[in-house]
Amino acid sequence: MRRKRHQASATALAPDPDPDPAPKRTRSAPTPAAFFATLPRELRDKIYHEIWKTKPPFEVTLGHNSIEDVEAYIFKVVYESSARPQHEPEVKPSSAVLAQKKTKPWYLASKRMLSEVMEQFNHQATWKFIAFHSNFKDRQPAVWRPPKARTRPTRQSPILLSLHGASSIDLSVDLELFLYSEIGSNERPQNSIIFYHTTISLLTAMRSALAGTTTLRHLSLVLIPTTWGETENSGPIDIVLGPLNHFDTPSLQSLQVTVRPTWWFSKSDRLMQSIRESVEAMGKRMISSDVVRETFEDVGTPLEESFVATLDRQEQVASGMEWRFVFSR
Repeated sequence: MRRKRHQASATALAPDPDPDPAPKRTRSAPTPAAFFATLPRELRDKIYHEIWKTKPPFEVTLGHNSIEDVEAYIFKVVYESSARPQHEPEVKPSSAVLAQKKTKPWYLASKRMLSEVMEQFNHQATWKFIAFHSNFKDRQPAVWRPPKARTRPTRQSPILLSLHGASSIDLSVDLELFLYSEIGSNERPQNSIIFYHTTISLLTAMRSALAGTTTLRHLSLVLIPTTWGETENSGPIDIVLGPLNHFDTPSLQSLQVTVRPTWWFSKSDRLMQSIRESVEAMGKRMISSDVVRETFEDVGTPLEESFVATLDRQEQVASGMEWRFVFSR
């Protein structure tokens, strides 16, 4: 009797079967992207590397609002193929690939691929400054924004290529400095070696874009110190390298500074010694490390004075001298 009551209660608690069960989902065939995701990361990076070798350089504009106008600095972002031998020709895409203009970029296949492929590109790419553009008409009026709107956004920027993510920057342009002499309030001569306005604007825009970066590893600079005629002023010399002294580069591993003085500047041993001491101090400051290895090389030979004397004295003539400083950790 007890067994029958137990069976009856168990039967009453059992759920009713679903009259219309949901149909089972059919498994779709795996896509090529799914197979690519199963490959090891090292192999995927090699594939990205081979693809980037066939792509043309990008041109990226760094905008900066100055007091008077809007300034645009154009960089060419070149993928440096360190694994390709020098004798191997550059691989170019075929005409069939170039004709496919309506297809989406291959690196937009998925968010995961986009993140990986841009990481590989930034790791091997070099930013080279190529041009400067200024336009008064494109300037927009400045407006006040509340403090909440001025805070840095927490989300990741949608911009794929930015100077903040660069690992190597090549400023192989003439960053010109000139000697500025005046009589101070104490009626004593004062000498300052400073950058031109256009150079200061470029370095200021770069300093703002590189603020807080942890990806910059290599930086190359070319300094052109100039002066008009011989300098007999015996006053102190103040080297003002401007924004270079305020670059925030905690991860910088190597810095190459090339100094190419003009003829009159190179003739003054005092000016040359001042610029050398200033560059050495700047290099040790930008390589934020307790141990900084410095390499100095005097390359190039000075031009003959008889050759320079035949030219106009008001013309900035290259001296043929070249100093090369390399600072590394």
